[in-house]
Amino acid sequence: MLLVTLLAGLSGQERSFFDGAKPVDAAGLAKIAAFSAGQIGKQVGGGECSHLAVEALRVSGAHFERSDFGPDAPGPGDYVWGRLVGTATAGKPVGVQVGDILQFRSVRLRSGFGVALRPHHTAIVAQIDAAGHPMEVFEQNISTGAGAPDRTVQRRPLDLTTLVDGWIRVYQPLVRRDLPSRTVVTVVNHTANPVTVAVHVEGAASSTFLLGSAGSDAAHFTRWITASSRPRLVVGATSLPMEQTAGYAVASGRSGPTVQRLADPAQ
Repeated sequence: MLLVTLLAGLSGQERSFFDGAKPVDAAGLAKIAAFSAGQIGKQVGGGECSHLAVEALRVSGAHFERSDFGPDAPGPGDYVWGRLVGTATAGKPVGVQVGDILQFRSVRLRSGFGVALRPHHTAIVAQIDAAGHPMEVFEQNISTGAGAPDRTVQRRPLDLTTLVDGWIRVYQPLVRRDLPSRTVVTVVNHTANPVTVAVHVEGAASSTFLLGSAGSDAAHFTRWITASSRPRLVVGATSLPMEQTAGYAVASGRSGPTVQRLADPAQ
């Protein structure tokens, strides 16, 4: 009998599989940083801050589906990215490593222009000082003044001694552990219109999901499927097998949208 389960994450029982997962080593953290550095000036995913973290983890071989680590913590929208190292608050910095993931909540930072706000944000550590505190981060979707936020990857300074309010959680990524018969991929829409993507197993549609237009929060999606045979992504008249941890993009073709596999940068 064909078994198909489409997941946005894992059940509590399945999450226990990751309890013993190992933190990414120095080489893995370097891959996360190298990928991020290679994206400077480009938009990753739909341009949301978290899309950069997901793709950096995916390409580096780290675990990139957040829901596998349990619910957001300490509250809804507070993304969990792996093993919690510590929480930085005003006057209490935390040691980090290059490649660690930072999750911000209600953060205010002193700056030469007054106060910089990071109400809800994700960034990747790019450089640290001798004490192990962050000096620079890779990030996207940041407001730098008047106008729309910059939704391309940039390398910007971060000084925890200027933290006035809020908190920044530091996460060490975990090595990916694949489950039998389960495939997880990311898909991004590079077209100007929303696109429906279908997942087929043994020639039949098992589910569909909608990607938002390019440059939007909903333009990037992580998808799990458990099936007894190889699933396929179908967009319009095009179809590709879902390869474990691969990235895919929807692009414009002569006869409508098409699905393509992304070429991950060499590590």
